[in-house]
Amino acid sequence: MSRIHRFLIRASAFLRKEVVEVLRQPRLVLLLVLGPFLIMLLFGLGYRNEARVLRTIFVASPDNPLSYRVEAFATNLGPQLVYLGILTDEANALGAGFVISLISQTDTQAVQYTMLLLLASIFFSGFFLDLRLMWEPLSILSRILPATYGI
Repeated sequence: MSRIHRFLIRASAFLRKEVVEVLRQPRLVLLLVLGPFLIMLLFGLGYRNEARVLRTIFVASPDNPLSYRVEAFATNLGPQLVYLGILTDEANALGAGFVISLISQTDTQAVQYTMLLLLASIFFSGFFLDLRLMWEPLSILSRILPATYGI
């Protein structure tokens, strides 16, 4: 059999399996149709079509020669980024990383927790969605995240 025939047989088998599954569970079609609208309802309410100013703090040790270059670079960030200064206390800046390293048992687990914290920080800290328009249970979650107070 040629490659095209094998591809067509696999594609038709996959399509048949999906059609049988949809016929077995008709509510699945409703979920597939309404799912994107539910996501838009959940996240779309907090969307504003205007760029927000991002306050930026750099973390560097006081004797680091790069801190002078950061200050020179920070004056040319543009209107959407406001330079607030250099934080020299690395322990406070890395607090969430220390907590993640305490609760994770392996390196892989630590990376997964970090990615979850990153995604939660992007969506629920006010960087991506406006906190005033957010659903109340989600705004409670946003108050737990440290990034909310930095934005």
